Amino acid sequence: GSVRTDSIMVLRVEGATKSLLSIPRDLWVTNPANGQKSRINAVFQSGRDQLVKAVQSLGIPVHHYVEINFVDFARLVDAVGGIEVDFALPARDRNSGLDIPTAGTHRLSGTQGLAYVRSRHYEELKGTKWVEDPLSDLGRVARQRTFLSKLLDSITNARNPLTLLRVAGSFGGGLKLDSRLSYFDALGLAWKMRSFNPTSTTIPTRPTRAGSAEVLVLAPDAQGVLSQFG
Repeated sequence: GSVRTDSIMVLRVEGATKSLLSIPRDLWVTNPANGQKSRINAVFQSGRDQLVKAVQSLGIPVHHYVEINFVDFARLVDAVGGIEVDFALPARDRNSGLDIPTAGTHRLSGTQGLAYVRSRHYEELKGTKWVEDPLSDLGRVARQRTFLSKLLDSITNARNPLTLLRVAGSFGGGLKLDSRLSYFDALGLAWKMRSFNPTSTTIPTRPTRAGSAEVLVLAPDAQGVLSQFG
């Protein structure tokens, strides 16, 4: 089967300033591996090096690469005791398995957290009717960014040694780092990001069609956002 990435984010750390940028997986780019146009999500099938080149083609320098699989992501959420998410309305996604029966704050376990960040058909109960998120993929990346920020904040603020041991032990073989970033380097970076509360944004895009496919292309104001990560 094909290998796909579920979320692409760029973290920029400059002194005490931290910025997190979401790249929609439906963004239409040139695949560096073959010169053909495709969704950036599909570039991942050509290898991580090609994905990095595709991000760099947007004008974003990439110094390090971190990849985590779904299983270890869920373990990581459980290692910190779950993540609290505020829901304005009951929510669900019958495809990912998300099921939030009531509005309010819910502490999501690893399994529930994974269903939340992977939700592509996110619905809210408005009155007596389930309504799908009209923002589609853009709404999804915003939820992912918020959840990831809270997860990283929980990790970097962990003071209990047992929690830190659970965090370290949550990675089976699913944490992949580039050759210049060791596991200890990654832990050092996490320590520098204590009280992780970055400014967050998504690349401005507009919908269009490429043949029969619905994709996203850069909006006219995208360059202003991209320049902040250049």
